[in-house]
Amino acid sequence: MKYLYLFLFLLTMVTVNAQTISGIVTDKSTGHPIEDASVFFDNSTTAVYTKSDGSFTIRLPQNNKNSLIVSAFGYEYYVMREPVAQTQLKVALQLEENRMEELVVHKKVFSREQLLKAFRYFFLGNTNNAKNAKIQNEKDLILVFDTDANTLIAYADKPVKVLNTNLGYTVLFHMERFSVRFRERTLDPKKYENSLILGYTQYEDTGNQNEQILKNRLQTYENSSGWFLKNLILPNKHQNPFYLMANGVQIKSEDYFKIEKKEEGVYTLCVLKKARSRKPVVTQKNFINGTFDPSSVKEYTMEEVPFVVMNKKTEKQSLLYFTDECLQINAFGILEKPDALYFGGYFSDMKIADMLPEEYNNKREETDEEKFTEQVLLADEQYQAFEDKVLAYYSSEEYAAYSKCERLFQQKVQTAYTDRDTEAFAKWLETNLEKTTFVNKQEAMTLFGEREMLYKKIADGKAAIEKAENFFAEQYGAENFKEVYYKRVMSKMMQRLSKE
Repeated sequence: MKYLYLFLFLLTMVTVNAQTISGIVTDKSTGHPIEDASVFFDNSTTAVYTKSDGSFTIRLPQNNKNSLIVSAFGYEYYVMREPVAQTQLKVALQLEENRMEELVVHKKVFSREQLLKAFRYFFLGNTNNAKNAKIQNEKDLILVFDTDANTLIAYADKPVKVLNTNLGYTVLFHMERFSVRFRERTLDPKKYENSLILGYTQYEDTGNQNEQILKNRLQTYENSSGWFLKNLILPNKHQNPFYLMANGVQIKSEDYFKIEKKEEGVYTLCVLKKARSRKPVVTQKNFINGTFDPSSVKEYTMEEVPFVVMNKKTEKQSLLYFTDECLQINAFGILEKPDALYFGGYFSDMKIADMLPEEYNNKREETDEEKFTEQVLLADEQYQAFEDKVLAYYSSEEYAAYSKCERLFQQKVQTAYTDRDTEAFAKWLETNLEKTTFVNKQEAMTLFGEREMLYKKIADGKAAIEKAENFFAEQYGAENFKEVYYKRVMSKMMQRLSKE
């Protein structure tokens, strides 16, 4: 028995060791150990701090795809892109070059409070979560406005610490670059041209996971650009809450994008064609007595416009600006190259205060995989009403009459004939009458005419049902919907027939 116990103990030790990374962090120049260096997995809550001898041991998260980051005050970041379980990882940190001089040479055109207000807006975002989040170490921020480039620049020696009360996290953002470029010398958000925020994110759960916080997290997740991108690369897998539009018209993503699986958990999205809008060429000739005459415009040019994303639930709109023809997205909807796609509208309002750790995405992914059940569909009142209409349609006298006529027609025609054009059927009979069981051409044409007359009575209902079927298939996933829908409708139809 003791041998079994020893074997299980050793197996447990191997398993534990296989799931951790241990090592030591030192100064590259002196070789001295660095105490209190932060060791964490980017975009996660998994983090530790080095001991006085520079040593650390950190748990490797399950299914981890995030980089391992080592950060210490005054040093460059150490980044391990694809961390694997190991022991005695040696990390030698390089002292960071002083960037103070290059940041403070520009003229002071705005007060620190004005710069802080703009930084909060572009760093935290402009959503309800952002308005309830607070930067706790603003004194550590260095903020300048580059008058040559009309750009707000921020730098911090220490991680920017944000208390996000709405989502129940303290966020430590290890900022590498922050800049906001404006079209002119201003801090007006309406006049900004582009923004760039690069860094590594460390989360600490506040432990206050009440019902409202959990609701806020789910709502944030389902409104995010990551959730949109996840639905884009994995269609029909989730209950897609977004519409994609081009030039004001709803479009199918497959008509504009090609999506392929690059490797496990990573997808490549390439733009097949861009969204374009017809723009009139206006000259002086188009003005009559100083008034523009639209009917006089004869020339147009095609102008590229952004794709528009509409959230079905919130009706908030976002814009997509692709800077690369092809980009990589992981299975959690995160861009591997952040500046390959810029957002406008609501997605651009979501910044640090609307970010969630990877663990939450993992948990939601697992929940979403199991999310669809028959009860989910049946809880949809719109679907319940649709199912009632389907049963009424297939139980109607009009459908029964058409169905009876269709069966008789197909029996006599001796093949699956679907064409509904009268002249085409008459022509078909000329060479195929002998293959059918019709007595003569007149009998065939009479039955065909009756079939078409009865079909016209049910055609509108049939089209409405097919449209609704497509809607629910898109909403819940084609396979999920069909499995429940066909089973329930067929079962109820059989019940009605048995009673009759």
